[in-house]
Amino acid sequence: MKTVFRTSELVALHGRGAVRHAIASKRWQSPHRGVVVTHSGPLSSAEKELVALCICAPSSAPAGLSALRHDKLDGFAPETIFVVLPEGADRPGRVNFSTHWSTDLGSADVHPFKEPRRTRPARSLIDAASWCSNDRYARSIVIAGMQQGLVSAQHMHQALARRGTCHRRGLIRESVLDASGGIQSLPERDFDEIRARAGLPRPTRQRPVKGPDGRYYLDVAWDELDLAVEVHGAPTRNPHPRSPHGVRRGGLRGRGPATGRRRRSPRRCSGRRRCRGCAARRWPGTSPSARSPTGSPRALPPRCRC
Repeated sequence: MKTVFRTSELVALHGRGAVRHAIASKRWQSPHRGVVVTHSGPLSSAEKELVALCICAPSSAPAGLSALRHDKLDGFAPETIFVVLPEGADRPGRVNFSTHWSTDLGSADVHPFKEPRRTRPARSLIDAASWCSNDRYARSIVIAGMQQGLVSAQHMHQALARRGTCHRRGLIRESVLDASGGIQSLPERDFDEIRARAGLPRPTRQRPVKGPDGRYYLDVAWDELDLAVEVHGAPTRNPHPRSPHGVRRGGLRGRGPATGRRRRSPRRCSGRRRCRGCAARRWPGTSPSARSPTGSPRALPPRCRC
């Protein structure tokens, strides 16, 4: 049941005298000028958001993480309320929420039928990544939104084109491409940077595998090397069950937990150790990314990252 109204709406329904009496008798409350809540208890987070919308100019809408909360984005609770106002609107005074302005609040970016009226998921992810405090958190928001199925890569590219110039535009586009390529968390992207520095070839991502407890997806796999890596990271949507008996995929069997989370740089190892480990998996030690300008394989240094 709706409990937050503009004062003009209740005056039209009950009359000015009745509204004033209900507020004076503390049956109702007025948390801000021009807004009335039809109960006397503490306000919920949803009611605080509606109060913020009533304070702001018409056509305003919750945006960023506030809108994504309604779209069930897991793992990213907003610390404050984010509202986007139409261009030229005045910012309300003495408020404890964050306001932004936009020239494009049409139906392509703001859903016309959902309640409360809010920006669509693609626009919300872009806004949240643009407004957050650091680049790593921005990447995690975009990758998590796509991994949880809130939006597709096509919708993200279209919303980014409509959004125009914004903070972290290149990072957002790069994160969309990462998520489209199978990267589903920041640790997986960290691993991909380690892979590129080590000169390993590009792997197959999210390959379906049958295990003793059902079907799951390998984060990283090199079929030609008979090698697979599972990267444990958050946020994840459906982490596969861990089996203490290991998983057999072709001729590869991994014992113990098949996942590991590594955030630091890989250890340096000697060339002899590298050759022994690479030869066991038939990797010559070169990759397309480790070739000279003429196209011939480039030898790895005696002390490599692998």
